[in-house]
Amino acid sequence: MQPQDLLRGDIRLVSLPTIVAELNLMVATGSTRDIGNLVAKDAALTARLLRIANSGYFGGGGGIQSLQQAIALVGTRELVNLVMASVAASRFAAIRQDLVDMDSFGQRAAYMSVAADTVGRLGKAQEKGWLFVAGLLHDIGSLVLYSVRPADSQDILQQAAGSPQRVVELESERFGFTFADLGAALARQWKLPETVANLIQSQLWPVSSDRHDHDSRFMRLARCFLQASLTERSGEEAVADILAESGDSPPIDGASLVAGYTEIPERAQAIYGSLF
Repeated sequence: MQPQDLLRGDIRLVSLPTIVAELNLMVATGSTRDIGNLVAKDAALTARLLRIANSGYFGGGGGIQSLQQAIALVGTRELVNLVMASVAASRFAAIRQDLVDMDSFGQRAAYMSVAADTVGRLGKAQEKGWLFVAGLLHDIGSLVLYSVRPADSQDILQQAAGSPQRVVELESERFGFTFADLGAALARQWKLPETVANLIQSQLWPVSSDRHDHDSRFMRLARCFLQASLTERSGEEAVADILAESGDSPPIDGASLVAGYTEIPERAQAIYGSLF
């Protein structure tokens, strides 16, 4: 079985709202006013983007009252990124609650997006904005599995008994691919940039893997930070794990990583409160 086999025949999974494609086109050809007018057609999306602009993450401080102000503060490319991420999770609102707690899912997505953004900034990533999007969508493949293969997913979760690594192993055994592979396939089906698909897929590759490109290694570091945070490990402990995985040659020095790790939770909470 190939990841894309699970995506066939379900239009809800394989398509995103027209506004995403339109905004992507407008980033290259439209004005700030054109983009604002398009977003304004969706009242719920407008309200969400204003909350994001006024959140602690972007520093609006409550003074952003219009979409034009929000776009000027956040940036057109970043705004489209946020639109992509915010509409994606809505495709899976009806997933069984015994398989996934969507509040916890949202918190992890927010943490991963900020972690990827933070690590990318520290490492001078070439595509920092796409790291943020890939972080938000890093576990979207799991939602696909919960949606289309609920019985298999429940069995895997029970056998894994809370071990993320065991989940990956069991998915590989059961399906021949992992949630990361499936998430990458969905990103491609949605016609997101290939960079996003590659980043999602690369999160499980060890830091030292030669499969990484410059930016995808940062996605792996963010994943290491996420796992460390879920087990309440300190920054020093998280970085020690990264050093062990990278053969003592991490793409970012240890002191900077420790500092970055400590700043993530507060910024992630701001994003969570705005997006989810």
